[in-house]
Amino acid sequence: MTKKLQFTELSNNGDARGFSFTAPAEALAFVGRTADVHLASTGPGAVRGNHYHLRRREAIVVTGTRAKDRSRSTATSKAHAQSLY
Repeated sequence: MTKKLQFTELSNNGDARGFSFTAPAEALAFVGRTADVHLASTGPGAVRGNHYHLRRREAIVVTGTRAKDRSRSTATSKAHAQSLY
């Protein structure tokens, strides 16, 4: 029988803005080129991210609150912004 479900304890890398958990790289092999998947909380008015990657994909899971996403296409340099609810 093959193993289909595995639980891994993750370290909380959060700070004053809230908690932050990152999935280990070996758990992400099935999603292809996505390098990071984060589950994080952010308190009211706090900012997370505020950086970009030239050669990697990153996924952020937002739950339980409103958020704003701002991104830029590396192919066209076109900026994109959207509200997430």
